[in-house]
Amino acid sequence: MKLLTADQMRLVDRKTIQDLGIPGTTLMENAGIGVVQVLEEQFEQLDAFRVAVVCGRGNNGGDGFVIARQLFMRGIVPDVYILCPAKDIKDEARVNYEILRNYGAVPMIEVPSLEAWRKKGVSLDGYQLIVDAILGTGLSKPAEGFLAHVIEAINQSPAQVVSVDIPSGLFADEYQPVETAVFADLTVTFTAAKPGLVLGEAGLYTGDLYTVAIGTPDALIDLPAHYLNWATACDIQGFFLPRKKTTHKGNYGHVLVVGGCRGKTGAVRLAGLAALRGGAGLVTLAVPESYAVAALSDCPELMAEPLPCTADGFLDKHSVPAVLGLLSQRDLLVLGPGLGHNPATLRFVRALLPKLEVPAVIDADALNCLAEDMGLLKKAQVPLVLTPHPGEMARLMGCPTGEVQENREAFARDFARAHGVYLILKGHRTVTAEPGGQVWINSTGNPGMATAGSGDVLSGLLGAYCARINHQNPEAWVLACTAAVHVHGLAGDLAAEAFTEDALIARDLVNQVHAAVQKISEP
Repeated sequence: MKLLTADQMRLVDRKTIQDLGIPGTTLMENAGIGVVQVLEEQFEQLDAFRVAVVCGRGNNGGDGFVIARQLFMRGIVPDVYILCPAKDIKDEARVNYEILRNYGAVPMIEVPSLEAWRKKGVSLDGYQLIVDAILGTGLSKPAEGFLAHVIEAINQSPAQVVSVDIPSGLFADEYQPVETAVFADLTVTFTAAKPGLVLGEAGLYTGDLYTVAIGTPDALIDLPAHYLNWATACDIQGFFLPRKKTTHKGNYGHVLVVGGCRGKTGAVRLAGLAALRGGAGLVTLAVPESYAVAALSDCPELMAEPLPCTADGFLDKHSVPAVLGLLSQRDLLVLGPGLGHNPATLRFVRALLPKLEVPAVIDADALNCLAEDMGLLKKAQVPLVLTPHPGEMARLMGCPTGEVQENREAFARDFARAHGVYLILKGHRTVTAEPGGQVWINSTGNPGMATAGSGDVLSGLLGAYCARINHQNPEAWVLACTAAVHVHGLAGDLAAEAFTEDALIARDLVNQVHAAVQKISEP
């Protein structure tokens, strides 16, 4: 699902109206109907609720007038609060204001100032549902004065709050915390979600997010210039198709996980187990020969291969021929879990990457080796998936971590395009970017996943999913990457429900992969 900025959305609306001839009043009507349909789906007792619709002066308020009318037509009589002088309502909003007023049966309370609000003794405490239609996506400065007072009154009300298009006070294109905004239980947005609804701290304000179509054709939405995408379960369901009855393990890829050093064999094992849970037909762990036995402890489904190593147990350039020999019979390499950061491992990565003939997922300490020699990316002749966390991304980019975090999507997009790789920037709202410049924002995951080994699990899932695709198809790479990221986050969400965020450990993610896939595959 596309994410459109406020400017992009305005252009889409303008083209819909001017080029296609769909009147703005029709779009507004469709928007209001869409909101009410969501309300009917989400609130079983809607017809018993006392409802307030709080409207501003612009198009957001116009949507509110349509919503109030549609509720009235369903037998629900809302109280409509208008936060401006009626004479200030213009254009399509004016049309719908007049229609609602002509009905004559819906209370329309004009409260254009704090003085009027107090004089009329307005209280929102007695409502079960408040529809927030005050400020839309055109907001250019923080809510203040009277509007801020009303927003605070909404937030203090015990009612369920539904925001129209965007919680009032939130900025459509920014996702830093704001001083005053509605905390919605549910937001119904139109045509496409906006970045400010899902990124950064926005989830605290947005609540459950629903996107409804209002008449704009997909051709105006699905443009290359609209590079931000919101990845949901619907987008990846097609990846999880039933297996053919005549299938065998060779159809699902053989993954080689290379890594491990003293004290870090668990990382390789976690990645291997995740690859198996992700459906890989075969998984082999290739580790320094000193630790091959430790890597296989309590994991009979995994295979292990010892690799030549230095006296202190690190892989180095002398390990490369053995790895290449193993890869001649494997479909994908996962490189980095527990590899260790050492001059020897840097020599190993430098010698290995230019000689790869199968695609690779590059993670953990292998990324740190890349940061010391970025020219390696140009030497690789196979598709690569890089999975940095913000600190690793900062090292790859040669900039402070804070700078990466301030504009994660742009950093990921620029890096993927510049280096021709698939880049997965981990963290809150993990970002997946592809070489063509499209970016996907993940919708799953929670803070409990900030635990040792979580990234290794993601690498294993990526290995499994990427091993079984058509490696010549860029769309297949995008689907595999976004599916792995989504499943990883959803497994984390299910694990947090079972064990709490504080108690969650990486192994719990592996054990919830099956439940995550089941949930995604539900019709």
